[in-house]
Amino acid sequence: MNEHTLKVLEYQAIRERLTAHCTTPLGAERAKQLTPSTDLEVIRLRLQQTSEARRLIDLAEEMSLRGAQDVRHAAGLARAGGVLTPEALLSIADTLETARRLRTFLLAREEKCPALCVLARQLEPLPDVVSEIRRCLREDATVADDATPELARLRGRLRQLHARITERLQALLHSSRVRPMLQEPVITLRGDRYCLPVKAEYRAQFGGIVHDVSASGATLFMEPQEVVDLGNQIRETQIAEQREVERVLAQLSARVGKHADALLLTCDALGELDFIQARALLSAEWDAVEPALNTRGKIRLLRARHPLLKPPVVPIDVELGERFRILLITGPNTGGKTVTLKTVGLLTLMMQSGLHVPADTGTEMAVFQKVFADIGDEQSIEQSLSTFSGHITHIAAMLPRCDEHTLVLLDELGAGTDPAEGAALAQAILDYLLARRTRVMATTHYGELKSYAYARQGVQNASVEFDVQTLRPTYHLRIGTPGSSHAIVIAQRLGLPSSVIETARARLAGRETEATNIMRRLEEEQRALEQERLAAQQERVHAETLRKQLQQQLEKLEEERQRIREQVAQEVQQRLQELLQQAEEAYRRLREQPREN
Repeated sequence: MNEHTLKVLEYQAIRERLTAHCTTPLGAERAKQLTPSTDLEVIRLRLQQTSEARRLIDLAEEMSLRGAQDVRHAAGLARAGGVLTPEALLSIADTLETARRLRTFLLAREEKCPALCVLARQLEPLPDVVSEIRRCLREDATVADDATPELARLRGRLRQLHARITERLQALLHSSRVRPMLQEPVITLRGDRYCLPVKAEYRAQFGGIVHDVSASGATLFMEPQEVVDLGNQIRETQIAEQREVERVLAQLSARVGKHADALLLTCDALGELDFIQARALLSAEWDAVEPALNTRGKIRLLRARHPLLKPPVVPIDVELGERFRILLITGPNTGGKTVTLKTVGLLTLMMQSGLHVPADTGTEMAVFQKVFADIGDEQSIEQSLSTFSGHITHIAAMLPRCDEHTLVLLDELGAGTDPAEGAALAQAILDYLLARRTRVMATTHYGELKSYAYARQGVQNASVEFDVQTLRPTYHLRIGTPGSSHAIVIAQRLGLPSSVIETARARLAGRETEATNIMRRLEEEQRALEQERLAAQQERVHAETLRKQLQQQLEKLEEERQRIREQVAQEVQQRLQELLQQAEEAYRRLREQPREN
């Protein structure tokens, strides 16, 4: 996809928002490298994955990747025969346990998320590797005593030696011969040797090895001669212990190396699932939907919102590519024309990246092979290009590459030069794109292009509404009606002298052509038709509401009638039962009377 297009449509901001939703470095790496695809099947799969993850979120069954880490470097090192640190081995165990939980979670919901389960089956929990790491390593990243019998023996001996040396040093502290030689009665460590703080003047008399000296030189930290042999035994045992620890880590690393390929595949699947989860979280944040796809160049956006605008955002309805291939949008500055272009362009890039789009259900979008956008001020001081030259340079580069599978977005087409020449050039560019069946959205201020849209089949006018009373845009897009810049009305409300306003209106009236008058009448007719359509739509909505209310009332009446029937039947049955009981009682008494007589 064209890098300039990605830049002007602010695609990088989408990557950043997506990256912020990733839990792991594996997912964040994918989010940062995200690019739109042009393969329809790839896009369908990505959108399906996003929709399945979104469905889980909506059901409060969000995937959890807590504990997963990027252990690819460690896996590669182990495969090459390297020895991993305890921290790296624990990270691998954490990652594999996350993979096991996630695999179990997704496979239990396969009917809801079949596409995610394809990735879930790539997760290899490697339970033997995890259990061995957990058995040999503590949570503080140290090797457990019972990792091997030899390590248990060595550490037991170390404890015994430490106890013996401490006992002997305690005895020296309480010795009447040694106590006067000490600065204070404490045992201290220097390096890995047990020492006592001896006054410097008693060095020869105390006897032993000096391992350190205080800053003032008044205190010598000396290992008494009586414990030197025990200290040496401790050191020898510590060396043997370290060798055994290294042997345990080497064995664990070899076990990881044996399964390195499966571990790398698991990391890949975890990263993909985290990336999908981030896409679903972004969908939920923006209340986005999965659009229907086509390859016919048809765009139909319903209540679409630009995802990077601060709320409140006015939604827009946009269509392109079915009834017409070029849409020309006119209207005042700051009225929302450029935002409309950016919304269509950015949502197209998002959809082709497997992201849901912030719009309503029923939205349909086309998969384009190329998307070009010429938006904003293209002035370049370094290249000595004016705004006009900057725009034309980009347009000249894109035109030969356009075809029926291309979307082109042009902002202020032909602007920055003589209006007559700019309008003529704009019409020529649109003719060129129309002949190539390219889908085009363009904004303009040129009145000539409004007439052009009426005269060309496949071209349609549109406008962004502007409230002349408040001097504020409404940002609503109206397809079929060209807009006005409202320059004179705005100038009048902003306080320009009335004489200037009248002169401007007179000059404008003198320049209006028959085509302009026809356009105005068409605009008025279009506006009237739109009002009639809205009124008819409101009537239909009102009629549908009444129909539903009547249907509900009929259903309630039917339920009430059924309830009354059941109640009457129950009462009749109960009364019949009572009459039968009374008849039986009377018959019983009649039969008993002769016996009594």
